[in-house]
Amino acid sequence: MVTVLFLLSITFFSFEGTLVSADQTTSTVPTSTLNFNVTLTVTSELSLTCPSSLAMSSISGLTGGSSINYVDCNVKSNDYNGYLLYVSASSSPALVNNASSSIYFSDYRTSTPEFTWTNASASSSFGVSVSSSNAVAAFKNTGSVCGSGTTSTYTNCFRSLSTSNINIASDSAPTISAGVTTSIAFKAEVGATRNQPTGSYTAGITVTAFNQ
Repeated sequence: MVTVLFLLSITFFSFEGTLVSADQTTSTVPTSTLNFNVTLTVTSELSLTCPSSLAMSSISGLTGGSSINYVDCNVKSNDYNGYLLYVSASSSPALVNNASSSIYFSDYRTSTPEFTWTNASASSSFGVSVSSSNAVAAFKNTGSVCGSGTTSTYTNCFRSLSTSNINIASDSAPTISAGVTTSIAFKAEVGATRNQPTGSYTAGITVTAFNQ
């Protein structure tokens, strides 16, 4: 009997050792690792907002005078390279009498922005200027000269309009979420000896924005 119990005890402890050993082995099985990338594309978008029309104050055709007014155009762009803003006219000359295209205001005398507006006494002129933190260099001024400096005011640096796009503002990075506003000013003047025919005059203006 004693012999039988001794043999059973040896068998039990041998089996228990096997269980412990098996337990320890399963806890050290290695794991597998797999790496991968998540990709996403953000598309380029652009928003341009401008008023649908602009009314200028009237000018006396016989004794002369001038009129100036502006529109605010807002550009929003998320493009990494920024945007370009252009303005153009539908005709040349740009400001034409509604009753007859042979009656008009001459386009301003220079295609290069000029700091001080100049109009001859016997002439009538129409031009454009720009004020914006993103105005191109041609419309910026030093306080006396256009084409350099950091100041941008729509009462200075006027030039003629064109049927081709004129670059007036740009940026090389995305705009802030509220966008960037550019003021586009138009000025008309009748000289004191011009005797400009009466009537309504219209200039068709197009403002265009592109992502770079």
